[in-house]
Amino acid sequence: MARDSLYGSAHQNKWPHEKRVFDLFQEYEKKWLAQKETYGWNNLLVDLRNEVTTIIDETYQQLAIQLKHNLSIPSSRRKSILFAQPPEQTPCQICGETRVTNVSHIIPRELGGSESDDNIISLCANHHYLFDQVHLTEEEFSKIDVSDKAADSIQYFKIIHLGRHRMYWKYGVNKMGTCRCGNLDYEIDVWLNGSFIEPCLKCPHCGDKLVLRGKHPLPEEVAISIDTLMNLPDSEEKSVHIREIEDKVRAIAREKFVHK
Repeated sequence: MARDSLYGSAHQNKWPHEKRVFDLFQEYEKKWLAQKETYGWNNLLVDLRNEVTTIIDETYQQLAIQLKHNLSIPSSRRKSILFAQPPEQTPCQICGETRVTNVSHIIPRELGGSESDDNIISLCANHHYLFDQVHLTEEEFSKIDVSDKAADSIQYFKIIHLGRHRMYWKYGVNKMGTCRCGNLDYEIDVWLNGSFIEPCLKCPHCGDKLVLRGKHPLPEEVAISIDTLMNLPDSEEKSVHIREIEDKVRAIAREKFVHK
């Protein structure tokens, strides 16, 4: 029986990280045996501690991104766990401002994003806020260069940051990712949820629905009709009436929520 069938997917997700720790201790055991006359225990333990901490940080980042975005991005190996300290007066990548600049994390710190330089871009306070809140213009966003960053940071930047900004530029919504297939040509649709309507964008290819602005009460006559219909036994006539109500609600939604 194959290992993945025997132990299950949870074990397979855990095992690569465990193996890195096992291999690391074997590596340091060999290093100690080879250099024990010149390499003190204290230095060895400090280096080992830093390496294990790095593995934990990378593992947390990978799992956090998976949980938040349902996106698998393997963590890049970092050269160190030291905090990134940009040179004084490092210019903002967008406007060139040097008086007040911030370190902006590509993979956010709450998702385990590294403090190392390969996950950091320099932005002024204003553009840092606009970047985090998904409000940069296309021209502003195009000036950000991440070509020298770590592979996982580049992937997160292109999928999450760029994807959200593309949604903002086209539909005026922020902090909303694209659908599963990455399409940007959506149709105005609605999500009927009890006595509420949730205007949304629907991908015509994969069917994903992206809610626009939260819940709104259904028009009274529609809500009453929905409640009445739901108590009836299933039938073709019931299905036809429900489709008619859905079409009416979509028409209302299209009047309120229009593509930019």
